[in-house]
Amino acid sequence: MIVDAVRDVMNDTMVLSPSVVELLADQVTQSPTTRSPAASAEAPDLTEREQQVVELIAGGLNNKEIAQELHLSEGAGKLHVGKACDRLGARDRVQLLVRAVECGLVTPSLLRPETARDRYR
Repeated sequence: MIVDAVRDVMNDTMVLSPSVVELLADQVTQSPTTRSPAASAEAPDLTEREQQVVELIAGGLNNKEIAQELHLSEGAGKLHVGKACDRLGARDRVQLLVRAVECGLVTPSLLRPETARDRYR
């Protein structure tokens, strides 16, 4: 299990602990009325490309897969991830995903069985 996680990280795949996944699932499954009303009001506008990148992250794709999906170099994909992090005040992909969910910008793959990640299996 640990060896698999290390391999995933080496392949630029996001590895989350079950407790983090549970927190994300709880946040996502809350009805909009139970979420903080200020969360969506604070959401900065993302560019179209940044929104696409965040949606692909929510679908479980890593940087290489995002670049392939959007027909970009891996470096360009990472640049868009970084810009989205800057706009949403996130220091990494996990915070970016949490912040995007809080702002109502994306629905994580836990609630969408037809994620882009399924195409890579």
